Amino acid sequence: MQFHPNNLPGTGLEDLETMERIFSASNQLASVTRYASPHRRRLFIEAYFRQWDEDKALNTGNFILNNYKQALDILEHDGGVLQEAMVSLGITSADMDRWEGEELSFFARLGDENKHDVHAIVYVELLQELRDLEPKRAQANARFLHYAPSTADFNSASYRKDLAATC
Repeated sequence: MQFHPNNLPGTGLEDLETMERIFSASNQLASVTRYASPHRRRLFIEAYFRQWDEDKALNTGNFILNNYKQALDILEHDGGVLQEAMVSLGITSADMDRWEGEELSFFARLGDENKHDVHAIVYVELLQELRDLEPKRAQANARFLHYAPSTADFNSASYRKDLAATC
């Protein structure tokens, strides 16, 4: 989680969709390279990405300028809203920094299971199993308590048969 883009200083306004855009646009190569030999396919792909690199280099200045303008606009229009919200909620920048650290530590140990939690989960599962078996136990108990043997001979086959029916 420490390398998630939301936690990396400097990622700023980047939507991190650049790679998707590049490869989505490169799909147009499919019709050209479908029946090409492997050598020609590589040449087309290399030429495509070389041209993409050159176009990107030419547009870098505009990209930086537009991002700078966007950042200034956000600071001008949304910065005040953030400050107002922080004041109304009694939050400081130090609180926000602390919460960011707490979030990072939470996600860092999210996969670690506490032994107490594991035991609690097993305990609850056993309680649920007991709850599910309770009607069966009550039924067997009622049959046992309401059973009256037909004879007093506890060694007879009919007594053993009746006894087996109560279990």
